Amino acid sequence: LPYADLFLYDLRKMDPMLHKAYTGMDNELILKNLELLCDNGANIIIRIPLIPGYTDRPEDMHATGAYIRDVLKHRIIRCELLPYNKLAGSKYGNKTIWTDYTLGEYPLPDLDPQSKEYIKSLQDILTGYGVNVYAETL
Repeated sequence: LPYADLFLYDLRKMDPMLHKAYTGMDNELILKNLELLCDNGANIIIRIPLIPGYTDRPEDMHATGAYIRDVLKHRIIRCELLPYNKLAGSKYGNKTIWTDYTLGEYPLPDLDPQSKEYIKSLQDILTGYGVNVYAETL
């Protein structure tokens, strides 16, 4: 903490059971560490990678907005919405090793990036909670 000027902190799901289903572990430690950073005055940008059907649902934005407002007390610089990018699949073609040490195939080949309008609707939800949001659009 004393050696970093800024923390880029990725959040995916607020629900611990869904987080575990999608990532293999719950988010208890992730959220605890984020709260500790806030408690110690760190400069934080929360980033949300928007995976269609997984992390880009309106209920996800409501849960994240409420968490930033009620738990973090808006002690972040901003929240950034990062739309899905099909280029992510290219790194799986170079024999990416999964955590179980097997070669992996890209698990989401048929997803399409969100529309600018959809990303704007997610941004509006967070803004409704008083969150400063930057929404990247492709």
